[in-house]
Amino acid sequence: MSINQPCGKALNQLLKERAYFVYYRDGNLIYKTDSGFCFTVPTKDCDQAQFKNEDRAMFFLKWIRPAYAESLKELNPQISKQIDTAAKKEPKNPMAEPTDEFERLEGLS
Repeated sequence: MSINQPCGKALNQLLKERAYFVYYRDGNLIYKTDSGFCFTVPTKDCDQAQFKNEDRAMFFLKWIRPAYAESLKELNPQISKQIDTAAKKEPKNPMAEPTDEFERLEGLS
């Protein structure tokens, strides 16, 4: 069961809000932002961290980002394919292959 509600706000706007602790359930801390967006923080991720009753949402980016992506999937199934595809792609390493400009410069030496 997902507690994440589809959110009409952009992620960067959501991160400018405050997050409030709501309750604890099944090894998860449940937080809610000013706009009502809920997300979970697994206690296994907490280690010895201190979680306040109220804090800046930006501090919870690690947990808000996947919850936000999931809420977008629920909001629009077409976005779901794009999110899944983007998550599977490896980020390109610009140092892995020389660029044409680099090869051209190597030929000049």
